[in-house]
Amino acid sequence: MAKPANVDWHETSGMGVGAIMALQGMRDHGKVEAGQRVLINGAAGGVGIPAVQIAKWMGAEVTAVCSTRNVELIRSLGADHVVDYTQSDFAETDTTYDVFFDNQANRPPRVCKRLLVDGGTYLVVGGAATSRMFGPLPAMLRALTSFKVGGRRGATFIAEDKAEDLEILGDLMRWGDLRAFIDSVHPLDGVVEAIDLLGTGHARGKIMIDPRA
Repeated sequence: MAKPANVDWHETSGMGVGAIMALQGMRDHGKVEAGQRVLINGAAGGVGIPAVQIAKWMGAEVTAVCSTRNVELIRSLGADHVVDYTQSDFAETDTTYDVFFDNQANRPPRVCKRLLVDGGTYLVVGGAATSRMFGPLPAMLRALTSFKVGGRRGATFIAEDKAEDLEILGDLMRWGDLRAFIDSVHPLDGVVEAIDLLGTGHARGKIMIDPRA
């Protein structure tokens, strides 16, 4: 697809896989509908930031979980409720959600289940790297296992590159409904430092490699 003329190269590059995962997760796997309640854990990362915006674009009531330094950013993206996890526990609530979009996989399955309405969907798309070889996969699989029984559904998926979805994302960026946020830009010889930053799990949006930097 052609780059939107009103969006710079870094922001366009940073809207690839993360935004496709957010779009396909909300639309195809979470089946989000207008008026539904969506909880996004890890709202300030490379997938979380587009997930907040896409869920709002789809008409959902969004509760987003992030750290103190990202509260205002996430609120500016349109989140209806923002929970600062350093100050309060997002799971300590009587509110239940139609979709729990989990980028962290840092809560026991029983907690994830309790946060969902009957028939709700727990969609786990990332998490901390608990295994040197397999990264976040073991934690994600453990979280899904308990959803095999009961009226709530657990799922994960691998995003698919689709031209039509890139066109949707391009239009949303062109119209101002979708923005990328760049944590930092590193030169080509700074790849190791960039990957180390990624590994902390605390990057704000996307980390870019630009040979011109």
